[in-house]
Amino acid sequence: MAAEQILSSRHHFTAAVTFNDVMAAGMMRALHQRQIPLPEQLSIIGFDDVVLARYLYPALSTLHYPIERMAKRAAKLALLSQQQQGLPPQNNMFSAELVLRDSVTRWQG
Repeated sequence: MAAEQILSSRHHFTAAVTFNDVMAAGMMRALHQRQIPLPEQLSIIGFDDVVLARYLYPALSTLHYPIERMAKRAAKLALLSQQQQGLPPQNNMFSAELVLRDSVTRWQG
């Protein structure tokens, strides 16, 4: 497991940002097995705000994507592309929202 490799390395770090919430949950388990307290010794944050994130212990801080707005925009563009030939490419930006829960703490430098 990647979390085990990272934790076994000689690198000192105080926080981890994972690819998604499920990977964060795996890292949290590895930390628990090593008796590393969260967030006192290591802060962790995930991406995607799955339902699981709020039920982990400690509750996982994460980034929430506006999936509903993204899906509506994609559907609108799909319908528009059927109605109009040669629709020019568009940039669509969506901002993720930081959801602070209990898996992070202030850096104690």
